[in-house]
Amino acid sequence: MPAAGPAEVVTSLPAQKPFSDAADAPLPRAEAGGPAPRIGFAELGAVLRRRAWLAVAIAAAVMALALLVLHRTEPQYAVEATLVLRESAARPGSGSPQLQWQRLSQSTILTEIEVLRSRGFAAALVADLGLAEDPDFSAGGAAAAVSRLLRGYAVAQHRGSMAVGIYVRDPDAARAVLIANGAAQLYIRQTRDGQAAQAQRSMALLEARIAGLNRDITAAGQELSGLVRGHALDDPQAQKRLLEQLRRAYQQLEERQAEAAGQPGRELSTLAAALETRAQAEQKRKTLERGLEDLLSRRATLMSQLDGLRAQAALLTPLARQIATAQAPPAPNIPNRRTHLAGSFTGALVLAFAAVLMRETADGRIFAGRMPLQDLGLPGGVRFPAVARRCRRSLPQLAAVLTRRGRAAAGPKAAETAGHILSLLRGGTGPEGCLPVLVTAAQHGDGQRLIALSLAVSAASEGRRVLLVDLEGQSRRADCPVPVPRSACPFESLLQNPLHLSREICTGLDWFDVLAPAAGSRVPLDPFGSPEGRAALDKLRREYDLILFCAPPVPDSALPGRLQPLVSRTVLVLRDRHTSRAALAEAQAMLQQGGIRALPVLNCG
Repeated sequence: MPAAGPAEVVTSLPAQKPFSDAADAPLPRAEAGGPAPRIGFAELGAVLRRRAWLAVAIAAAVMALALLVLHRTEPQYAVEATLVLRESAARPGSGSPQLQWQRLSQSTILTEIEVLRSRGFAAALVADLGLAEDPDFSAGGAAAAVSRLLRGYAVAQHRGSMAVGIYVRDPDAARAVLIANGAAQLYIRQTRDGQAAQAQRSMALLEARIAGLNRDITAAGQELSGLVRGHALDDPQAQKRLLEQLRRAYQQLEERQAEAAGQPGRELSTLAAALETRAQAEQKRKTLERGLEDLLSRRATLMSQLDGLRAQAALLTPLARQIATAQAPPAPNIPNRRTHLAGSFTGALVLAFAAVLMRETADGRIFAGRMPLQDLGLPGGVRFPAVARRCRRSLPQLAAVLTRRGRAAAGPKAAETAGHILSLLRGGTGPEGCLPVLVTAAQHGDGQRLIALSLAVSAASEGRRVLLVDLEGQSRRADCPVPVPRSACPFESLLQNPLHLSREICTGLDWFDVLAPAAGSRVPLDPFGSPEGRAALDKLRREYDLILFCAPPVPDSALPGRLQPLVSRTVLVLRDRHTSRAALAEAQAMLQQGGIRALPVLNCG
């Protein structure tokens, strides 16, 4: 390709790059390789492999904590006694002193369970079993014994049924059995005594009412007897005699009407008053007799109720019955080592998985497999396979891998990928002509020197003349070093002296030539502005088929932007599990501002 003259350069920059006729040709698209990957078992496995250390650390911490808890937990015996509540219970009826059978509701059952859990019941159980006097159980009196009992005591309903379980934990097996069975028997006694007390109260009320009726009956009988005795109401001839006297008085009144009218009239009035008084007494007697009959009837009713209540009280049963007694296990069953460790292991897996997902979500780095390069705004990207660490630090071993003479498993794949990248970069330029390529990165440590060396070795293995211009500076530990000493002259000085430039190029390597300017080298704003610079660049273009400029990351140096007039293609190197999305976004923004289309290469090593 003929060199461009000064006038042509001035009028064509920056729309045209003199180094290649295909400078403005678009990059060919990489092979699609199928649809964009979705989240699946492969991606999940990749996430777990990346975060294996975090998952293992969390799981180990949880299991260590579980073992510590097992070691420090006092072995205890756990026993259970089971009660069954009766479906109905005898209770005083509404407005009646008698007991009535009422069906237990769910709220009533829950109330009874709360009674079993109450501190008052625990205090009664401590007193009933004498636990306050047990020095092994309590050393602080009844209050401390109640607190100790409640710590190892629980009551729960069995799946909404009428069964209630009493659970006790204690280091002493015999004492645990004693407490569980004692709690069941105490509750049975309390319910039985409560029902008996209710019956006694009802009977006492009926007896009190009967006693009141007896007093009323006695008083009524006394009043009736006095009335009968005072008016001789029990003598059936008394009224006849009064009537006979009244008749004779009338006869005398008729016979002696003229002679003694005053005396028979007074006698007649007296007899009439006596008869009136006797009639009133008879009426009152009937009223008292009816009242007495009513009192006797009410007393008979209450006596019948009292007899029925006494019969019910004799047949009363407790509110609950014990269907399962507590049995001491042969060995302490709390803590259950297998269950505890299995639960801890399951919890550790869950926590580890959650932590891995949270860490993966919060991690802003690029990961191969989590998101395709197309979703990051980098279409047509290429993944460069991982290369062994020893090969990344030695150029001869790297060359052996790329030329398929190495034993590394990634050797053939790395060689094919490097050749594929070169074919994408060359595109429609054909086999002839020089191809200047800029290899840069999104941030430090992405491995742009490794990619540049791989491309150089791959192109050289195809018989092409290759020059690597290393402008990155000092090599990092993870990068493959360039095995030539750096020049004492910066790159901008070498461009002004073509002869000096030729002398500084190292041609003693087996595969390609290397130009390593001094650290901190810069590129002139107008590399073609001087005849010496054009002559130096024309000389490089005539002598080499591929010129690779290895530059520092885009956001950290102005070199990638200033090298654009010298190159035809740009390779942006990203590194799996290293490059952050923020650095990638900044590099993309800077490249877009310069109108540069870069071929993204994901370094998976």
